[in-house]
Amino acid sequence: MDPRNTDPTEESGLIWAILDRLLPYLDDLGAVVLAVGAVLTLLGWFGLTRGVVLDLWVGLLSRWFGLGVPLVPLTLAAGALVLIRRSLGRPWEVRWVPIIAAEVAGFSLLGLLSVLDGISLPAAEQGFGGGVVGWSLATLLARPISPIGAGIVLGLLAFAAGVYALQGLIGGAEILKRLVIWLERPGAAPQRAGDRSAPPPSLLTPSPKGERRRGQRVPSEFRKNFQLPDVPDERPSRPIRRDADLPEIGILEVGETSRVSAKEINRAAGLIEKTLADFGLPVRVVDFRTGPSVTQFAVEPGYLEQVGADGTTKRHKVRVSQISALANDLALTLSAPRLRIEAPVPGQAYVGVEVPNRRPAVVRLRPVLESVAFADIGSPLAVALGRDVAGVATAADLAAMPHLLIAGTTGSGKSVGITD
Repeated sequence: MDPRNTDPTEESGLIWAILDRLLPYLDDLGAVVLAVGAVLTLLGWFGLTRGVVLDLWVGLLSRWFGLGVPLVPLTLAAGALVLIRRSLGRPWEVRWVPIIAAEVAGFSLLGLLSVLDGISLPAAEQGFGGGVVGWSLATLLARPISPIGAGIVLGLLAFAAGVYALQGLIGGAEILKRLVIWLERPGAAPQRAGDRSAPPPSLLTPSPKGERRRGQRVPSEFRKNFQLPDVPDERPSRPIRRDADLPEIGILEVGETSRVSAKEINRAAGLIEKTLADFGLPVRVVDFRTGPSVTQFAVEPGYLEQVGADGTTKRHKVRVSQISALANDLALTLSAPRLRIEAPVPGQAYVGVEVPNRRPAVVRLRPVLESVAFADIGSPLAVALGRDVAGVATAADLAAMPHLLIAGTTGSGKSVGITD
């Protein structure tokens, strides 16, 4: 085949097809690149591996940061961890103040290293002390307040900013506690047979080892490009005033919200469209709402064309009952033991297909108590109910309820909820 006869449109289409396949894996690819960069940087700095590019990179870092070079692979590893969590559907909320505090702590540490090394520029350029960056900061402070004063100021600043950064980013004193919770959660340790708390497997749930199988490929005509919305701040602008007789709200855990990744949502949405299309029902997934336990996909029915006896083509909309009748087939395609179809969603012009999340989130009481929904009630009998299918905090006034109905499956905790 003569390359000169190649259609530029075909080449452009191939490039876009490749980019379309790589797009869902950008977070994974970025995490691998950052992790490999962190490991190679650390090994190169210790002299355990060599290379032309690596030596040039490590030499440049040593000149600028001196003995503070390990801060660079630490930052790269943190970036890899953030991308991994986002790929798994558990993104960290960006808190710029603690991040800036961490940067202040790092630069202060470089300056302190230069003070301890005697604030020598030749030594800094050879990779000692805090490098050129640390020497610059130490010189800037040593001239007006002496080297000893600069060391004291930089040391206190590094300690204070470091503690504040840890408190804001990780939780300070809760680091060990969160590690224990993470190790004890389902999936981190083998579960006993018959454990009713174990989440059911589904498309959004990873299969156990040895039972994992290749997922179905979503054809290009059914692929989606949904993006996860930013997590809104549910807290009111002013803190809620609590009665002095009530215990401090700080005794309650804040917890963290587990989210389904965009890659999983797009794949599930594509499979829903493909499965219904295979049964002759044209539909379109137009939106989604992700909550603590399930993700609800908004399915908009399409139109069927039928040729009448007179030769005219008539169009009629897909009936809701036709979609509901295929609930078991959808559950089989999505590898879900259970699947709920809300047909239609009240107040909306679409059918809701609810698929269990891969990691059901634990709904904590404190975030709901600190939400705007709870604060707007303004009643002493306000009750924090939890979160709805969209993950929004929900509360109600118990005094406005003539009756209270608690419903749920057997063993779901109805009696425990009433007792507590």
